[in-house]
Amino acid sequence: MTRPTTPDAVINEYAKQPLDFEPGTRWSYSNTNYSILGRVVEKVSGKSYEDFLQERILRPLAMTHSGFEPDPGSSEAAIGYGSFSGLDPQPVPPEPAGWMFSAGSLYSTPSDIVTWDLALMNGKVLKPESYLMMTTNRPLKNGVRTGYGGGLHIKEVQQQIVFWHAGGAQGVLSFNEFVPSTQSAFFITMNTDNVSKDELIEHLEPLLLPVEITGPVPKIAGANPITVATQLFVAFQQGEIDRSLLSEDFDAFLTPEKVERAVLSLRELGEPKSIKLLSTNERGDMAHSVLEFEFEKTGLVAELYRTRDGKVQEFFLYAK
Repeated sequence: MTRPTTPDAVINEYAKQPLDFEPGTRWSYSNTNYSILGRVVEKVSGKSYEDFLQERILRPLAMTHSGFEPDPGSSEAAIGYGSFSGLDPQPVPPEPAGWMFSAGSLYSTPSDIVTWDLALMNGKVLKPESYLMMTTNRPLKNGVRTGYGGGLHIKEVQQQIVFWHAGGAQGVLSFNEFVPSTQSAFFITMNTDNVSKDELIEHLEPLLLPVEITGPVPKIAGANPITVATQLFVAFQQGEIDRSLLSEDFDAFLTPEKVERAVLSLRELGEPKSIKLLSTNERGDMAHSVLEFEFEKTGLVAELYRTRDGKVQEFFLYAK
């Protein structure tokens, strides 16, 4: 993802990979599916995805602070910051053109997104039958509900239906939640990807935020998440990485320069006082574990992704 591409190139590369499971038997989030949908919009409308967004959504709703793939050097585009080692965030460039496309190239502000939420709830965007399709909790072939509709997570909290979705890219994070029964919504956008947004969400919506939906977690070879995360954390502190634990991609990502920065950031924290496993769920046929490291003066949240063979596909640390 260091060079520009096209949506069709991404689809040809990734959508033609072997399926993780038979359609309808499980649910797993997929950015590639959203890229395919974006191309469907272009094929059906005969317009570019950007023009379609402007004509059908952004201009009619007066979302004047939103746009599709603006110039990253523009004064209106926030600079993203990131650090896989949890501290000392650095500016990071956005993904080159073509990678995010309809899966995440919309730039916006909290007020504009809440405008979208309210318009969506009030029937100003979709026909009733389309809104129903978008907000229906989809069942699998065995009748079990997935907790996901047509692009929205769906939960019932205190007998109220809550819709929400999170997102992120290099150097940025976002979270949106809305409740039709109370005509309320909130949106968080952050120009850093190394800070956990969970505490902020809890402050904004402590009673309505649902427990994260988890599905069947693949069986992972090797040690448990706490053991692996601890081993990786100590390795980052000492700058001595056992690369046999890593996938080919994460091994390539973890350059000597990144390891050196991790040592500088993490060594002064000392030994963790405690390490707690917060959750484990499935993502892309991987086990995605979230852990909490507590130190004398601070804390870190860790995300660990592993494939069935036990290889670490990602391990990132975020300041609490």
